[in-house]
Amino acid sequence: MSRTRSTLLLAAAALLTVAGLAQLVLCLIDWSGEAGDVFQLVLAAVQFVCGLIAFILTARRRSRS
Repeated sequence: MSRTRSTLLLAAAALLTVAGLAQLVLCLIDWSGEAGDVFQLVLAAVQFVCGLIAFILTARRRSRS
C-alpha cells in the first residue's frame, strides 16, 4: 500500500473516531431517556468503536511497511 493511501486511510479512521466520540458526548448531554436516544447512543458507540479499530489496524499496518 502506498504511503499516501495509507495516510488517507489513517486520516479517515481518525475522523470516524472523533465524529463517533463527538456524537456520544452530544447524545449524553442531550439525554432525555427516550427510545430514540438509546438508539442514537448505540449507533454513536458503534461508530466510535469501528473508527478506533480501523485507526489502530491502519496505524499498525502503516508502521510495518
